[in-house]
Amino acid sequence: MGLRWKVALGNFLLVGFIFFLTHLYIAWNEISERRLLADPTLLAMVAVITIVATSVSVNALVKALRKNRSSIHKMASGDFEEQMDVPVNASGELENLAHALEEMRRKTRDRIERITTDRSRFEIFINSITEGIMVTGSDGRVDMATAALAKLVDADGSLEGRRPVELVRNNAVEDAIAKSLESGEEIRLETALTGRQEQCLDVHISPFKQGEESLGVVVVFYDISRLRQLERTRRDFVANVSHELRTPLTAIMGCAETIAAGALEDRQVTSRFVRMITEHADRLAGLLDDLLDLSRLESEGFELSLEDCQLCRLVEGCAGTVSQQAAAKKISIKLDVPEQTYVRCDSRQIEQSLSNLLDNAIKYSTDGGYVWVNTRTPENASDAGKIALEVADSGIGISSEHLKRVFERFYRVDKSRSRAEGGTGLGLSIVRHIVEAHGERVYVESELGKGSTFGFTLSLSQN
Repeated sequence: MGLRWKVALGNFLLVGFIFFLTHLYIAWNEISERRLLADPTLLAMVAVITIVATSVSVNALVKALRKNRSSIHKMASGDFEEQMDVPVNASGELENLAHALEEMRRKTRDRIERITTDRSRFEIFINSITEGIMVTGSDGRVDMATAALAKLVDADGSLEGRRPVELVRNNAVEDAIAKSLESGEEIRLETALTGRQEQCLDVHISPFKQGEESLGVVVVFYDISRLRQLERTRRDFVANVSHELRTPLTAIMGCAETIAAGALEDRQVTSRFVRMITEHADRLAGLLDDLLDLSRLESEGFELSLEDCQLCRLVEGCAGTVSQQAAAKKISIKLDVPEQTYVRCDSRQIEQSLSNLLDNAIKYSTDGGYVWVNTRTPENASDAGKIALEVADSGIGISSEHLKRVFERFYRVDKSRSRAEGGTGLGLSIVRHIVEAHGERVYVESELGKGSTFGFTLSLSQN
């Protein structure tokens, strides 16, 4: 039973009890109403009963007020679930106060719920942005930073309260923030993180104000490392292609001009120049073929024709295409591939990759050496269900500083020898693109003067 009903029932019983005692007293003494009012004993009894009834009502009011005080304290601490109590016999002012407090509780609770929901949505939105965002106060210290920024700069722990230079480790950014806070201007700069020159950042700094007072700045960090790398790759590609085309074209033009200038009558000289023209034309054709292959491999419409292939037959076919080249240098080709090994791949593309590796192995092996094609089980746990196909040679080897770049376009360890051998500098790059298109990995192991081993993984057939 609620407090309101308890108080009402108590008052009702008290009033009934008073009337009962009054009538009982009148009947027993058979006195008149006037005498009753003049009787001090009866008046004292009525006064006591009235005081008791009033005390009960006052206690109920005090209890309700104490309960409301407890509810207000809970509101101050953030708990808005307990309702305000309205005393049943409260005066108009107290009842209005109780109703006002209850309305304030409900509205405050609803506002806090909306604020909490909006804040949660804001945090989800901010953390979904891949760019790093930092908000500083007027003192230049970090007030807020996103998880993307912490990941970008490899920062640990809380970022709030720290100086921007502690996170970005770049004085140029710190100076730009200070300048934006002072001048109120937007600033944009491009910089790199200290110690990581390959990581390039495009930084946007925008101040926010209240009237004329600067409250802080919003700093957005765009990681443009990939964009700058692609730009460098494009410039290097254009420069390398231009150089590779210029060399054979210059030779062809020189030979043609010499023949046209009068060497046509000398059959021996003419024959030598014609051979040079043919060699350089073949080199141009090979370069253009490799460029077309790369363009095809990188196009969005490129698709593999996967099928189950017997690996030993695929390897034997590739070895046959370079057999004459190997025989000219007295290089023996050893094949060690199990006959019952079947792989899931695009046979034509894998043949091209393996042929490129065999061609390189023969070119960079000394006369009388060997080239060994074998398979082995990969050691990496991620390569479960795969087999590694390797091409090892007894050639000149590759020093460690070149190993990470040998699969780049036009990268040559020994430029003079590579051009003398007729290489385009694109063979290993084509191998990498073909292998990665299969979802596999390519690798190299080498030591200067002790030969090289190039390999790539292939998925074993499930049939």
